[in-house]
Amino acid sequence: MFHVMDHDNKGYISLAEYLTYIDVMMFGDEEEKLKQSYRLLDERGKGQITYEDFNKIVHSFAKMWSAALGTPSKN
Repeated sequence: MFHVMDHDNKGYISLAEYLTYIDVMMFGDEEEKLKQSYRLLDERGKGQITYEDFNKIVHSFAKMWSAALGTPSKN
């Protein structure tokens, strides 16, 4: 998610970048939201999602879900 927000690749998220991300997720049209979601999965920015990319994000979501529920995740 960090890389999706850090549009200028400076290694930090400015307030403007954060607000742009939130604005798209809350008020953007479906295409904008889908593109932003795709960028989340396409970590390398190459326009393709590998199995490893997809697997990594699924495991990350599982860990976050487990942490939110207070249950241990299975790696």
